[in-house]
Amino acid sequence: MRKRFFAILALILALAFPVAPAGAELIFTRQDNSYANTALGIVLGDGVPIHPLVSNMGGNQGQGIYPFVNADGNFRVAITLYTLNGTDVINIHDPGPKENWKIPQTWNRPQEAGTSLHNTRILVPSGGYLYGTAYDIPTINRVSTRGDQYTEDKTYLYTPSSSGNKAHGEGLVPYGDALYAIFTEGHDVWNIAGVGYAPNRLVKLDKDLNVLANKPMLGKNLDGFTPGAYIRQGNLLYVATLGGVQPFGNTYNPDSCVEIVNLDTMEVSAPVTARRMKEKDPTFSHMFGAVASAWGKIYVQATQWVSEEEYKPGYSIRVYETTAERLAAGDLGTLLRDFKGKYGYRMGLVYDPERNYLWAGVGYSLWRYDGTNWREFDANALGGNISAYTAISIQTGPVIPPSPSPSPSPSPSPSPSPSPSPTPQPGQPESGIVPSLPGGSPEGIQAVKPEYFAASGQAEELTKAAEALSRTGLTRDDLRADSDSGVVKLAPRVAREVAKKVLPASETTATVKLLPVLTARLNKAGGVAAAGVALTVTDPKGKRGADVKLLKVTGPDKGVLLTWAARPADFADGRFTVLDDKGNIVEDLKPYIPYVLTLFIRDGGPLDLDGAADGKVVDPAAILTVEASGTPAPEPKPDTNPGQPDKGKGGGGGCDAGFLLGWLLLAAAIPVVLRRRG
Repeated sequence: MRKRFFAILALILALAFPVAPAGAELIFTRQDNSYANTALGIVLGDGVPIHPLVSNMGGNQGQGIYPFVNADGNFRVAITLYTLNGTDVINIHDPGPKENWKIPQTWNRPQEAGTSLHNTRILVPSGGYLYGTAYDIPTINRVSTRGDQYTEDKTYLYTPSSSGNKAHGEGLVPYGDALYAIFTEGHDVWNIAGVGYAPNRLVKLDKDLNVLANKPMLGKNLDGFTPGAYIRQGNLLYVATLGGVQPFGNTYNPDSCVEIVNLDTMEVSAPVTARRMKEKDPTFSHMFGAVASAWGKIYVQATQWVSEEEYKPGYSIRVYETTAERLAAGDLGTLLRDFKGKYGYRMGLVYDPERNYLWAGVGYSLWRYDGTNWREFDANALGGNISAYTAISIQTGPVIPPSPSPSPSPSPSPSPSPSPSPTPQPGQPESGIVPSLPGGSPEGIQAVKPEYFAASGQAEELTKAAEALSRTGLTRDDLRADSDSGVVKLAPRVAREVAKKVLPASETTATVKLLPVLTARLNKAGGVAAAGVALTVTDPKGKRGADVKLLKVTGPDKGVLLTWAARPADFADGRFTVLDDKGNIVEDLKPYIPYVLTLFIRDGGPLDLDGAADGKVVDPAAILTVEASGTPAPEPKPDTNPGQPDKGKGGGGGCDAGFLLGWLLLAAAIPVVLRRRG
């Protein structure tokens, strides 16, 4: 009866101040051996756990940690506390600047949300609301968040598909204009000889909690509290199901499986099952519990409670490494590690794409994997046994304001409400926007709308992006598919290595915000492409457009910082600017107003990585957060050749060393592959 975290903060790119780098941090709760004395802790970067931030916080029967952005565009962290005898306590924390996250006082003054959730399994943000589901009472609950007031305003109660079944809410995912909920149900489930669990149900709802579809799944039972019990990758939902009641000893659930759901069609497949794994590997007596996507690969966790007696010590927790394509073909890939221990109950996988760590819950410990090495944080390091955990980062920005709730429509497929900003449609690759260029722009500038390398087949998209970048020396290994959206980006290590060579000695990279590789089309070869991305400042004080650092990567170990264009006459290869909706250049950006970040790259110019005026321009890039390195910078020289690569310059924005931004970038459109029409 535990809760899990599944954070869906798709395509949000936020920057913070130098004393508070914007990389994600691992926040957790831990308990003693009696499942009591619950406390909050945090791991900052690659440091050691800091605890307790809050002691004896309650919720000894279960907790959940859910970062989100409210309707006002403010970053908050919800912590749910299960009380057994009533509705959950849901504390909403304003963690403030990153430098305060390690201070206990930051977490001691929460607001409380009013809901009817009992044993919360997940809270997810969508359209300015929080939506949650719960185990004890199978509901979907909508909570308004405007003005930091958190009040439940709608509830959907799931009805079991068969009379006599008892149901539980276990999963919830927003995608497109809908919500997808997973409910488990069964009769006399604890009696192994009884009817047990029925197949899980997938229910599609609109944002007002009207049911659009209800379909049986193939798997039976899942633990929605386990981090990574399900993840969304583009239009695909991966679900790790237990196959029934959790078994002990060499008894296993043959029906335990990894399901793949196409959310566009609601088609369900189960390519990997425990039964098939047992046929291939006689030592496999495990149940699937978690899935994660990292470094362009899929990781699957499978657990066996090895004791022959229920609730006695002993576990084997395996982590397998495969790819999306191999998994879809029924291949679980390579056994990466088999953790074996005597004590503990925790499972789960969480990927932190900013710090580039994969976290695994194992027994009483957390393990951190960097793609090569594992590091354990045991109960001594955590101050207790691991309970809930997730990666959080400052995510701020505008959301679609909640509109008044209409009366339920009898139509099974209500039309989505119009949105003033580009909203990706289900099944379609997300894209940037066409900038409205101001008068006085130089001849030959072409406004273009980029699109992402993103689809259900990640390997295919990675291959396409690698082919587009092949002349630079960048390979598929230098690219990654985003763990949530599936869009292709540079690998973090590549951007960091290039940043080291480009930044002046006085600056060092704190964090790197990877932007998607995109495609767009030019009307005429040889022109300068102007690619747009929606941008909103979330710092209440506003920001200066010239203070962003845009890094263009031109190869595995080289790149250049692009240069701010303060007037239309400056629009040229290697420049960037910020425009309003009328096409005016904006230097002083106000908070919570949409702008368009616009990047200029000439087809066939020095920043065109294919080197020819052939209508194709390749442009992988990233946003850097920097801080002072302590090394004196050389005296600046006049910039006589802005935006050109391989000069070792540290300019390209005129920002002071250590000055950082608090941006939100949606539908980011910086890394570009431009192709002529036809």
